Amino acid sequence: MMSTKKYDVVGLGGCGIDFRLDVPKLPNIDEKVVASNLEVSEGGVTANNLVQCGRLSLKSAWVGLLGEDQWASHLIQKFTEAGVDVPNPSLEPDRASSQFWIIADRAGQTTMIGYPGALKNLTPQIVRKKFGKIIESCKHFHVEISSALSLSPLVEGARIAKDSGAKVIVDVDSDPFYLIEKEKIGTKKELRELFSMADVLKFSRGAACGYAKVSKIDERVVSLIASDFSKNFSKIVVVTLADGGCIAWSREGIIKVPGFKVKVVDPVGAGDAFLGGLSYALLKDFKIERALKLANACGAFKCGRKGARSSGTLREIEKFFSLTF
Repeated sequence: MMSTKKYDVVGLGGCGIDFRLDVPKLPNIDEKVVASNLEVSEGGVTANNLVQCGRLSLKSAWVGLLGEDQWASHLIQKFTEAGVDVPNPSLEPDRASSQFWIIADRAGQTTMIGYPGALKNLTPQIVRKKFGKIIESCKHFHVEISSALSLSPLVEGARIAKDSGAKVIVDVDSDPFYLIEKEKIGTKKELRELFSMADVLKFSRGAACGYAKVSKIDERVVSLIASDFSKNFSKIVVVTLADGGCIAWSREGIIKVPGFKVKVVDPVGAGDAFLGGLSYALLKDFKIERALKLANACGAFKCGRKGARSSGTLREIEKFFSLTF
């Protein structure tokens, strides 16, 4: 079945425009700072990791909603340039495409404000009717848990993917319990169902701390998170730790894989590049440690370049770190 799939990866999730402001320091409440630079680029968690997949020569596609605005054609064109298909563009009238404002200080610390726009119109019915056949045509199905999307359409997409034999890869970008309780993205029941269908659960450090209700991530905490899903021994649970690399749980046990040291220019999108690299490695049947090493390299390479989609090709990453994958 898998050999007849049209796409290696299909992603349902965030895609939009990023406005990056460089400031001398992050502002406090009621404080005003003046930016020295404004840059406009493309972003979105799932869109970013699909671009990394495309740059690694995977056949990839994005599905989701864009606004009927000036940015939609630009975003589709940028996908095309990165080797990512948008097979069924869907534009929502009277809604804007997603937009994020990223404020970065001189030390590379960032804060973000996002407006999900058209993505908030996404429903399970739209997913099945407009994107169901596309999701059925992939080997890996990527979704994200973030403030940009409700859980119910993600659950529907995952159901379609699992029924077609695809692996489901979930990027937990923020504390899911906070998003459920404060951002009202869905219910704990929907979260449990989505997690139960996931073959790979990738948490950012902050998301993992929120999920496990801890302030520090170590092997014990990752094992604790994985214990929620340990009945399925095919699962991989991984937590990214920025320049500390990552910690992962799999059927082979718990493993910590160190990161790569780079001069950080822009950390935004590093976790997205990590997931794109991990998806590539799993499709190529890498052993888990080798897969995580490549994923770390993808994230670190991106950190050395501005822009959330400044990910590298396999040749660029190998050359930069003097590695062979």
